[in-house]
Amino acid sequence: MGTGRSAVSPTRNSVQPSGFAQATVKVAQELEALRSHFQNKIDGCLIGAPTTPSSQAAGVGNTVCNVNIAAGLKTVNGVNLNQAAVADQSVIAGALWDAGFVIGASAVAAIVAYGTAGTILVVRGAAATTGSQVAPTNAAIQTAVDLLTSGAPWVKLGETTLNRTGNTTVTQTYDNTQRPSLAINQDAGFGDWSAVS
Repeated sequence: MGTGRSAVSPTRNSVQPSGFAQATVKVAQELEALRSHFQNKIDGCLIGAPTTPSSQAAGVGNTVCNVNIAAGLKTVNGVNLNQAAVADQSVIAGALWDAGFVIGASAVAAIVAYGTAGTILVVRGAAATTGSQVAPTNAAIQTAVDLLTSGAPWVKLGETTLNRTGNTTVTQTYDNTQRPSLAINQDAGFGDWSAVS
């Protein structure tokens, strides 16, 4: 007498067919996040303390702010580009950051790569009382890019914050967490499949 084997099919516990449509949408969203990440990403290219320390002249004198950029790979709109190490990439020189950059103020600048060549561009935010400073928005960065090459894609390497602690003294910090990250959200529900006969 032959033995039979029951058919096994994947189902999701306590999920109606509409759940499959929801899952399909979630998968499509995660795939789009993957595509976007690999189209615009940074490997290496860390920004850090400049070779020549940043400085501030007295009163409304010149602000000199620099960052160093480590070598790495930058991908802008799907094009992989080598980034050579840069010493003293200028954030500002030859002028005061802005009228609000007084003692007790801070300001943030974004360092981005844009266009088909991945050219480095610095976009500065407005100075404000330390703790209230805001980095340039994506819209502000795109506006700055458009002034050079209209509609060009860009990717952020990181940000630097300059703090005016005295008439002629500044401190500086660097934030490499502001570059693109792979934002894939784990959904425990996707692991909730079982085989039933």
